[in-house]
Amino acid sequence: MGLNVIRMGRCVNEPDEPSRIIGPVGKQLHHLAKDWSELQGTGAIVGVYHALGREKLDVHQVTVEQIVSKGFDSFRVSAMVFEHMTYGPFAQLAITYGCTGPFWTLEANELAAPLALWTAWHDLQKKRCDLAIIGAYRRKTPTAWMLLVSQDDTSTLEPALIHTNGHTHPTTEHLHELNQRLGGDCALLTPTAKDHDTNGFDALYQSLTLAQAGKATAIWRCTPDGRGTLLGFRRRDVGTLGAN
Repeated sequence: MGLNVIRMGRCVNEPDEPSRIIGPVGKQLHHLAKDWSELQGTGAIVGVYHALGREKLDVHQVTVEQIVSKGFDSFRVSAMVFEHMTYGPFAQLAITYGCTGPFWTLEANELAAPLALWTAWHDLQKKRCDLAIIGAYRRKTPTAWMLLVSQDDTSTLEPALIHTNGHTHPTTEHLHELNQRLGGDCALLTPTAKDHDTNGFDALYQSLTLAQAGKATAIWRCTPDGRGTLLGFRRRDVGTLGAN
């Protein structure tokens, strides 16, 4: 069974959403999800996988500053959970759309997005959920990303992940192993300076888009202390290996 990317979405501008949705990121996630029919009363078990990084420190700093300067009474009811805690926007999303599957927050800075997708993929394989929402956000200049994925046996992607340690870039051996797991060569995408702002989600988004179009791709993410992940995708159509 392969990984089926059902939806991909990104929201930059704060939409005019219902007042019950708290905070700009929460509103963006709601805006992305509200037209996704797969989440509308289908009875599917949906898991949520939040790729979290440096925004955790930013959110905490702003919250502490507000408490010190204005006190706890300056917060709206429930805002401490949904707007001033880093997992709040995704917790709000899960409650709004009745996501009863696993709820994971993967804290890993640059590695968070690949690890969130890989964790979701394993939960789908183990039948812990029928659908998985994978997402990340940037709090400054609020931006939200979301993927909706499932398992399927037609026109799907084959993912493969390799952990690398102590390297400044993936070695020839790493790439050879990845190509073997995917059943063919894949192109390694060049990371950009802005990728760390969304914990690898920009690169993940780009890789999935190319892979769905038939071009096998891989992304490599690395933290300053040398921990790395090499994640690749190759499209597999029915009865084929999905050649480039």
